[in-house]
Amino acid sequence: MNRLIDACKDDSDMLDIIQADVLALGEYTQAVYSMEFSSAIIREKYEGEKVRDALEKNDQDRHNAHERAIMGVKRLNRFAEMKGLEPIFDGDVSNRYEVADFCCETVKEYFDNRTL
Repeated sequence: MNRLIDACKDDSDMLDIIQADVLALGEYTQAVYSMEFSSAIIREKYEGEKVRDALEKNDQDRHNAHERAIMGVKRLNRFAEMKGLEPIFDGDVSNRYEVADFCCETVKEYFDNRTL
Protein backbone atom coordinates (compact mmCIF):
# COMPACT_ATOMS: atom_id res chain seq x y z
CA MET A 1 0.00 0.00 0.00
CA ASN A 2 2.82 2.38 0.85
CA ARG A 3 4.27 2.01 -2.66
CA LEU A 4 0.95 3.10 -4.12
CA ILE A 5 0.78 6.05 -1.75
CA ASP A 6 4.31 7.04 -2.68
CA ALA A 7 3.56 6.68 -6.41
CA CYS A 8 0.53 8.97 -6.03
CA LYS A 9 2.03 11.51 -3.62
CA ASP A 10 1.68 14.36 -6.12
CA ASP A 11 -2.04 13.75 -6.75
CA SER A 12 -4.10 14.89 -3.78
CA ASP A 13 -7.37 13.65 -5.26
CA MET A 14 -5.98 10.18 -5.87
CA LEU A 15 -4.60 10.07 -2.32
CA ASP A 16 -8.07 10.94 -1.00
CA ILE A 17 -9.58 8.07 -2.98
CA ILE A 18 -6.87 5.66 -1.82
CA GLN A 19 -7.52 6.68 1.77
CA ALA A 20 -11.27 6.16 1.41
CA ASP A 21 -10.76 2.77 -0.25
CA VAL A 22 -8.34 1.51 2.39
CA LEU A 23 -10.60 2.75 5.17
CA ALA A 24 -13.47 0.84 3.52
CA LEU A 25 -11.54 -2.39 4.18
CA GLY A 26 -11.55 -1.63 7.90
CA GLU A 27 -15.15 -0.51 7.80
CA TYR A 28 -16.11 -3.91 6.42
CA THR A 29 -14.30 -5.74 9.21
CA GLN A 30 -16.00 -3.44 11.72
CA ALA A 31 -19.38 -4.20 10.14
CA VAL A 32 -18.75 -7.96 10.50
CA TYR A 33 -17.65 -7.51 14.11
CA SER A 34 -20.67 -5.34 14.88
CA MET A 35 -23.09 -7.72 13.20
CA GLU A 36 -21.75 -10.81 14.94
CA PHE A 37 -21.68 -9.23 18.39
CA SER A 38 -24.95 -7.34 18.05
CA SER A 39 -26.83 -10.40 16.83
CA ALA A 40 -26.54 -12.05 20.24
CA ILE A 41 -27.76 -8.90 21.98
CA ILE A 42 -30.64 -8.45 19.52
CA ARG A 43 -31.83 -12.02 20.11
CA GLU A 44 -31.90 -11.45 23.86
CA LYS A 45 -33.34 -7.95 23.77
CA TYR A 46 -36.15 -8.25 21.20
CA GLU A 47 -38.83 -10.67 20.14
CA GLY A 48 -40.62 -11.63 16.95
CA GLU A 49 -40.58 -9.20 14.07
CA LYS A 50 -38.26 -6.78 15.91
CA VAL A 51 -35.58 -9.48 16.01
CA ARG A 52 -35.97 -10.20 12.31
CA ASP A 53 -35.91 -6.51 11.36
CA ALA A 54 -32.85 -5.72 13.49
CA LEU A 55 -30.95 -8.77 12.19
CA GLU A 56 -31.83 -7.87 8.60
CA LYS A 57 -30.59 -4.32 9.13
CA ASN A 58 -27.31 -5.61 10.59
CA ASP A 59 -26.86 -7.97 7.67
CA GLN A 60 -27.67 -5.23 5.14
CA ASP A 61 -25.15 -2.89 6.78
CA ARG A 62 -22.50 -5.61 6.57
CA HIS A 63 -23.40 -6.36 2.94
CA ASN A 64 -23.18 -2.68 1.99
CA ALA A 65 -19.79 -2.37 3.67
CA HIS A 66 -18.63 -5.48 1.80
CA GLU A 67 -19.74 -3.96 -1.51
CA ARG A 68 -17.77 -0.77 -0.74
CA ALA A 69 -14.70 -2.84 0.18
CA ILE A 70 -14.92 -4.83 -3.07
CA MET A 71 -15.22 -1.60 -5.05
CA GLY A 72 -12.23 -0.22 -3.14
CA VAL A 73 -10.09 -3.29 -3.83
CA LYS A 74 -10.89 -3.05 -7.53
CA ARG A 75 -10.00 0.64 -7.64
CA LEU A 76 -6.78 0.16 -5.63
CA ASN A 77 -5.71 -2.53 -8.09
CA ARG A 78 -6.55 -0.23 -11.01
CA PHE A 79 -4.48 2.58 -9.48
CA ALA A 80 -1.57 0.21 -8.86
CA GLU A 81 -1.73 -0.93 -12.48
CA MET A 82 -1.83 2.68 -13.69
CA LYS A 83 1.36 3.34 -11.72
CA GLY A 84 3.09 0.15 -12.90
CA LEU A 85 2.93 -1.52 -9.48
CA GLU A 86 2.02 -5.03 -8.42
CA PRO A 87 -1.69 -5.45 -7.59
CA ILE A 88 -2.70 -4.52 -4.07
CA PHE A 89 -4.90 -7.64 -4.02
CA ASP A 90 -3.79 -10.62 -6.07
CA GLY A 91 -6.77 -12.84 -5.35
CA ASP A 92 -10.04 -13.26 -7.21
CA VAL A 93 -11.92 -10.00 -6.73
CA SER A 94 -15.18 -11.75 -7.68
CA ASN A 95 -14.75 -14.13 -4.73
CA ARG A 96 -16.40 -12.37 -1.81
CA TYR A 97 -14.68 -14.62 0.73
CA GLU A 98 -11.22 -13.84 -0.64
CA VAL A 99 -11.93 -10.11 -0.51
CA ALA A 100 -13.30 -10.46 3.02
CA ASP A 101 -10.14 -12.29 4.11
CA PHE A 102 -8.02 -9.60 2.46
CA CYS A 103 -9.89 -6.91 4.40
CA CYS A 104 -9.21 -8.71 7.66
CA GLU A 105 -5.55 -9.31 6.80
CA THR A 106 -5.06 -5.65 5.86
CA VAL A 107 -6.60 -4.40 9.10
CA LYS A 108 -4.49 -6.88 11.08
CA GLU A 109 -1.34 -5.77 9.27
CA TYR A 110 -2.00 -2.13 10.09
CA PHE A 111 -2.88 -3.05 13.66
CA ASP A 112 0.25 -5.16 14.13
CA ASN A 113 2.50 -2.50 12.58
CA ARG A 114 1.02 0.54 14.28
CA THR A 115 3.52 3.15 15.42
CA LEU A 116 1.55 5.01 18.06
